[in-house]
Amino acid sequence: MEGDFIVKNGSIARDTETATLGAGYKALRASLRAEGALVSGDNQTLIFKRDVAFTSPSAAASVVYGASMSGPANWKVSGTDTTYGELRHAALKEAEAQGEQSVLLAREEQTQ
Repeated sequence: MEGDFIVKNGSIARDTETATLGAGYKALRASLRAEGALVSGDNQTLIFKRDVAFTSPSAAASVVYGASMSGPANWKVSGTDTTYGELRHAALKEAEAQGEQSVLLAREEQTQ
């Protein structure tokens, strides 16, 4: 499951689907229900009975919410108001800065 967006066992999803949910995600929800990975819970919810890997945060969000959703904008870091998109952006900026520092260090070593 490495590299995928994982919805963990025990996570809760919305039972109802809206008109915005695409046919592919409707089929995926139906498939997850048929195989027992997504089962009926209380108060119009569904419960994940195992970890489920999705190809993107938006795919996971759409299946969980039963509507077309932007994963980067709607997933939040646990216990914060930081979105997954903000977290990813900050990580990319940090990696970019680290890469620039590595290039500068390599240039300094070449000139010495």
